[in-house]
Amino acid sequence: MDAYVTQSFPRGPHVGVLMHQLLENIDFSAPVAAFDHAIDSLRARLNLKAGDTPLLRRWLTAILRQRLTPTGLTLQGLTFQRSLG
Repeated sequence: MDAYVTQSFPRGPHVGVLMHQLLENIDFSAPVAAFDHAIDSLRARLNLKAGDTPLLRRWLTAILRQRLTPTGLTLQGLTFQRSLG
């Protein structure tokens, strides 16, 4: 992961709440490019530069592809309806 995300990215409860809101409103199985509007909104709410959008896209991709179970379950493998249940 980029050093910026792990070392310099804004921290605190507000960041977690905003990221949680983003994840509640996207279809994990959609291509990450489909989330550009949501990513831009998150970037603006965190007061990040427009140039940080590709970084946020990579970060979201890493989150969606992260293995959650030994069998390989990922958020990206869930459909929107299944993720709400």
